[in-house]
Amino acid sequence: MRQTMAGVTWGAVIGLALGTVAWAQEYVPKYPPYSGGKRVLVCARLDAPLTIDGDLADWPKADTVHMDVEQPHSPLHHGMIDGPEDLGLDIMTAWTGDMFYFAAQVQDAVYRPNGIDPDFAGYEVDGLALHFDLDHDEDDTGFFFEGDHAWWVTADTLDGPATWYWREGTAKADETKHHKVGPFAGHQMAVRLIDGGYIMEIGIPMDKRGLASNTERWVAPFAGRTVGFMVVAVDKDDARNFSLQESFRLAEQEGSFDWGELAWCGSDDRQSGWGNLIFVDSQK
Repeated sequence: MRQTMAGVTWGAVIGLALGTVAWAQEYVPKYPPYSGGKRVLVCARLDAPLTIDGDLADWPKADTVHMDVEQPHSPLHHGMIDGPEDLGLDIMTAWTGDMFYFAAQVQDAVYRPNGIDPDFAGYEVDGLALHFDLDHDEDDTGFFFEGDHAWWVTADTLDGPATWYWREGTAKADETKHHKVGPFAGHQMAVRLIDGGYIMEIGIPMDKRGLASNTERWVAPFAGRTVGFMVVAVDKDDARNFSLQESFRLAEQEGSFDWGELAWCGSDDRQSGWGNLIFVDSQK
């Protein structure tokens, strides 16, 4: 039986105890919307590193975004999702001087993390993708350049090379780097199954092993920085396995393939439509 999460706005606060979400009834956001009028997620600095184990009990109070197809900032932009009860998630971020942290509690009653290609299941199975425009240049070419990244993470409880895929921008659009994360030091991930879905935690190094790998501009101080940010969630309910291209084609034919995506914010690699991630010193 599917369990529906309570919908909340982008400014809701999450209280975490024993890995469950407790929503405040009334909340006035501490951080005002970005002056450009874009959707905002505040990323607060932590006093100590987090343990990446799929248990969110050690996360402090954090700014949180709820994503489902009824939210104006997370539209269904490809495929088929029946409604909020079919796919819904709550996402939050944090950082230290060494690591960027991301967590999601995902409502997804049909758990399918395995696809046709064991080495690359990106966007073909259940999972999440994080997109960064570190230079905040809002490039609309659809290419990734220096300071641009995308990490795809399969919602698999196994932490191995095939569960991560990293698309890293370069000076020239046709030289974008693509590689599996497994061999790269410092990256951390965990997926824990829960009733009606899963919890995903991710840790990405802030230094040259991760976010700063392709730009000289991503250096301290980080507090006060605003970067472009998009999260894409994929929901695969169909037991059949298809390539990514075939999934796209079938998803556009109503009823032919039970698969879909939603995002905060944006719908593709054009960065002007992404939301804003604001790094601050703390939530205190």
